[in-house]
Amino acid sequence: MQIGALDGTDTTLGEAKHRLPKPKDIFTVKSDAVFVDIMRLFLENGLRQILVMDDNKQVLGIIARRDILKAYIDLEGQT
Repeated sequence: MQIGALDGTDTTLGEAKHRLPKPKDIFTVKSDAVFVDIMRLFLENGLRQILVMDDNKQVLGIIARRDILKAYIDLEGQT
């Protein structure tokens, strides 16, 4: 949305690549990552989303900060 707002909605990704996250700015975890480690990544880096990758570096999905918060609330409700 930011690219469309700043560069126009007809802008291509190639034209706006200077606005895309750099590889060093992209955080990833494996599917067996420990809950507390994922929480720490979110908190220490001000992240909103983290890519979940398999051992072959294929994207399995995206975990959002709200997913972690919901899981935490659900866990707290079980105790």
